Amino acid sequence: MRNPLLHFKQSRPPLPRRPPAPSPPTSDETTRPPPRPPPWDLLFRRVSTVDHLRQLLSHAIVAGLLAPGPSSSPSGSGVRNTGLPILNSALQTLAGGRSPEHAASLYGAIRRGGVAPDDYTFTFVLKAAARLGISRGGEQLHSLSLKLGFGFNVFVQNSLIHMYFACGMPVSARQAFDTMSHVIRDVVSWNSMISGRIGAVEAGRQIHGLIMVNGFDLDFFLGSSLIDAYAKCGFVHESRRVFDIMPDKNTISKVKPDEATMASVISACGQLGALDQGRWIHAYCDISGLGLNLKIKNALIDMYAKCGDMKRALQIFHDLEHRDVFSWTAMISGLAMNGFSDKALDLFSQMESLSMVVPNEITFLGVLSACSHAGIVERGFYYFHSMTEAYNLTPRIQHYGCIVDLLGRARLVTEALSFIRKMPIQPDLIIWRSLLFACRNSKNVELAELAVRCITELEPRKPGVHVLLSNVYALASKWRDVNVIDLTLKFI
Repeated sequence: MRNPLLHFKQSRPPLPRRPPAPSPPTSDETTRPPPRPPPWDLLFRRVSTVDHLRQLLSHAIVAGLLAPGPSSSPSGSGVRNTGLPILNSALQTLAGGRSPEHAASLYGAIRRGGVAPDDYTFTFVLKAAARLGISRGGEQLHSLSLKLGFGFNVFVQNSLIHMYFACGMPVSARQAFDTMSHVIRDVVSWNSMISGRIGAVEAGRQIHGLIMVNGFDLDFFLGSSLIDAYAKCGFVHESRRVFDIMPDKNTISKVKPDEATMASVISACGQLGALDQGRWIHAYCDISGLGLNLKIKNALIDMYAKCGDMKRALQIFHDLEHRDVFSWTAMISGLAMNGFSDKALDLFSQMESLSMVVPNEITFLGVLSACSHAGIVERGFYYFHSMTEAYNLTPRIQHYGCIVDLLGRARLVTEALSFIRKMPIQPDLIIWRSLLFACRNSKNVELAELAVRCITELEPRKPGVHVLLSNVYALASKWRDVNVIDLTLKFI
């Protein structure tokens, strides 16, 4: 943002009856962005209710600060960019208030009005997404921030890390942290990473403490379990500390890690998306002779697939002389996860026809996931029914969730609701959220309201579903061409 003082012409004499021109700016003033209008900031800070905020925005419109007009932004906005700081102040108030879902609604209205967000916008709306636990919305914000060039903005990146941890996505948080340049990382970046992981590892530390306090012998097997737990949380130093205090040091130090320990570490690399560390451990296993173990091979297939290196995962799978159910499952799930649905289903057909291995419940999760991503409804139901009819397996809630997701992606929301009502087990939050997302895509307001009621009954303290419902209302009402400010007031 340019400082208007820089363009003041000192040679021009002051007009009569007007105060003298301001002095030229100092070097500090020229590098510092101009402050926002203090009166509006003070007013927004004192807002305590949404009604007060609505009134304040109305006054801003009357004052002409949010009036439609030409925009200089690349997005071709229909609202002056001079009004964005005021909208950002409103976002800040809503994101930190009692109803953060209104902040998400306001952001949606701003975007539909064609206004390009700035770093303040992203920071405030990511805070709202973190409080609401809206992971999908946060991922969309992440993509848009990169597209608009905020990948090197430390405030936006720190907000992304916090949002991912708040939504229970530590792998995505770590990836966002890793993509940050070492130059822009600050103390907030590191504190966000540390505090985000404390919750996941705290339970393990408490168990570790109980083991020590109650005098249990920290033998090789118990120590390996603790090493595994810390490794899965990404606490490598904690894992090493447990190893260092294990008894029989003279014996243990000569014993190489066994297959179970290495498989756990490889699995942790897959969960964290740590491809470089996984490759290093793979090389270590080959050198130490553990690489020939089938359990290690299966863990490597799963790790490479989760890290997106499907070429390496397929190579290990095809080189196997013997494949068990975990080998097939890891490869099928990996293909489905990475968008190769047809190849995943072809591989499952090979498993059924060419192998003596019987698929298990996890195998069918990968198969149903492949059907969902490919939009193959009839084939998905065929595999779902074959679980009980051909393999005598009882579908779990995750399998029912895959079918609801399958129907939702095909925009068969009525059929999805019918399927939910016929389920022999009580549908959980994931089931109803899947239906709600499907209603958003198909613009089915009635079923969306039903899904929200069911979610609210199961989890009344999570207001984020109302944001999704507002998206359904917006899509169904076709408000895209309505002025962004009118939409803002309607949503609020």
